[in-house]
Amino acid sequence: MRKTENAFVYVVCGRRKHIDTLHRSLKWLEWNANSDIIVVTDVNRNEIPIKHRHVIHVETPAHFNHHQASIYLKTSLHRHVPGNYKKYCYLDSDVLAVNHRADQVFTFFTPPITFAQDLPIAENNVSRFSPWAVNCPCTGLNDTASCHHLPDAIRQKFGIIVAPDWVHWNGGVFVFTLQHSAAFMEQWHQNTLQIFENSYWQTRDQGTLIVTVWQNGLQNQPVLPQKFNFIADLNNAFLCFQPLEGYALHPGLPKTNPIFLHLFHSNLENPNWSLKADVEEPLSARNRFRSTVVKPEQNKHWFIQHFRQYGIIYGIFPLFKRIVAQLGLMYRHTKTF
Repeated sequence: MRKTENAFVYVVCGRRKHIDTLHRSLKWLEWNANSDIIVVTDVNRNEIPIKHRHVIHVETPAHFNHHQASIYLKTSLHRHVPGNYKKYCYLDSDVLAVNHRADQVFTFFTPPITFAQDLPIAENNVSRFSPWAVNCPCTGLNDTASCHHLPDAIRQKFGIIVAPDWVHWNGGVFVFTLQHSAAFMEQWHQNTLQIFENSYWQTRDQGTLIVTVWQNGLQNQPVLPQKFNFIADLNNAFLCFQPLEGYALHPGLPKTNPIFLHLFHSNLENPNWSLKADVEEPLSARNRFRSTVVKPEQNKHWFIQHFRQYGIIYGIFPLFKRIVAQLGLMYRHTKTF
């Protein structure tokens, strides 16, 4: 194993799907980073062995499911990583280093800990995240895109008042040190263990991350630039990609060339997966389709061209998603005006 002053850290345990995803992420990180790489896991849970030279085994509580066990390990990394590195960068296994400047992430550390904002869409905040953090009746779509249930749950459970319009942090990439971050991470860990016992809270770590940030008055803490955790959610109908310009969460935003690409809803565990074929080309095709739908007067035959491009069967789903997205946009504009 290489000996560097900083190290990347993954946490994975359980199903083969997640370990295969990890193996892909490891390969891309090894191509684009020089720092050491550590994997923390509970080997007794794993369906297949983790193929990596530096694996740390930590036994997790037997009554936890695999998802809980992974979050348990992630939020307690300060207890398990070796003490011979200056800085650590945690990566979710669905994060790919797509640029050779991956090691630059360590230079953006600001004590006590540094995350990126959670931006799977152009606009996100605590209220918008509610339906994904607690088991409320809202759907996260249209008139229930935002709700008060997460801020209410935080107040009731932890006695903390959180601004519902605060753009919270994403737990998929963060930089920490043992010297500066241990207290924050221990509090995050304990908060997370509390919600494991409450069926109203979904099994996630981001709701309790919001809690921990506000408990420590860190809501104005500097964050990582978006390029170090660009969330490419393939379910985001407005996600854009152009080969010469890069990615954007919405056609109206400037393009970004990510260093870490956080790939939601992409089958990274598939041995035939390809960044070009499974992400870039479909997004480029979607961009071309969007231009014909948004400005149909420029091409009266956009509907025919769409099905020529996608085929009859595969063309139905992106067409449906586009129509739903457009209706949602129209609805929001109607409510605004």
